Amino acid sequence: MRTPLLLDIAADACPERPALGAGERVHDFETYRARAGRVAAWLAAKGKANTAFLGMNGDALPILLFASGMAGTPFVPLNYRLADSDLNKLIARSAPAVLSVAASASGNRASRRCRSTGPGTSHAPVASAVKPKRP
Repeated sequence: MRTPLLLDIAADACPERPALGAGERVHDFETYRARAGRVAAWLAAKGKANTAFLGMNGDALPILLFASGMAGTPFVPLNYRLADSDLNKLIARSAPAVLSVAASASGNRASRRCRSTGPGTSHAPVASAVKPKRP
């Protein structure tokens, strides 16, 4: 079973049911599926072998998890608490990859360190791909 199938089952069964979030930031299953589909298309266009993620839990994490499955790329979650040398080794091992840095990690040392990861890795702020499109 592929990971995106779980999202498809939930979105087909109850598209308007709240999926994730809190307060005013609650999103339904159909919204998550649509966002994951847009991100998957973007990931596929990048042509990288892996989808790496640096950040804390939030809206971006499940969207990238499902989008990487839709795009057919392995999802590589990275621990932002790792020492510089360990994090850089993991990033190098995940190349070629799209490295997405969540806003929750944008101010910490790890995200600043990731800017010079070497060949094969492109960087992307998660927020631009995760935000819903306005009509």
